[in-house]
Amino acid sequence: MNEIEQLQTEIESLKTELLYKQADIQNILKRTMREKNDLLINGGKNVLKDFLPILDDLKLAEKSCQESSDLESLKAGVKLIFDKLNNFLYEHGVERIPVDGNLDTDLHEAVAVISGENGKIMDVVQDGYLLNGQVLRHSKVVVGKEDI
Repeated sequence: MNEIEQLQTEIESLKTELLYKQADIQNILKRTMREKNDLLINGGKNVLKDFLPILDDLKLAEKSCQESSDLESLKAGVKLIFDKLNNFLYEHGVERIPVDGNLDTDLHEAVAVISGENGKIMDVVQDGYLLNGQVLRHSKVVVGKEDI
C-alpha cells in the first residue's frame, strides 16, 4: 500500500469516527433535553404532593366552620393550618421579604406615598416573597415622604 492509499484509509477512518462522535453528541443533547422536560413537568409533582395535607386540613377547617360554634377552637385550628403552610413554604425555599426599614426597589414596590420620613416603609399592603433568594413577588408597600 502506498502512502496516498494509507492517508486515504486514515481519512476515511477519521471521517467515520467523527460521524460516530457527532451522533453521540446528538444523542446526549436529546437525552438532556428529555430529562430537562421531565424535570419541568414532574418537578412540581413533589411540591404539590407535599401540599395536599394542608389542603386536607383546610377542608376539615371549612367543615368545622359550618358545624361548630366554638370560635376559639376554630381560630386555633386556622392558626395551626397557617403555621403548617408557612413551614411548607419555608421547606420549599420560600421566605417572606422583610419590610422593616427603608424602601429597597429590588425587593419592594411602592404603591402609595404618605407623609413621613423619606424612603421609610410606613405600611405593608401585600407581603412579598423570595424563592431560594430570588424575588418571587415584590412586597407592596406604602412609603413615607416629607413635605407632602
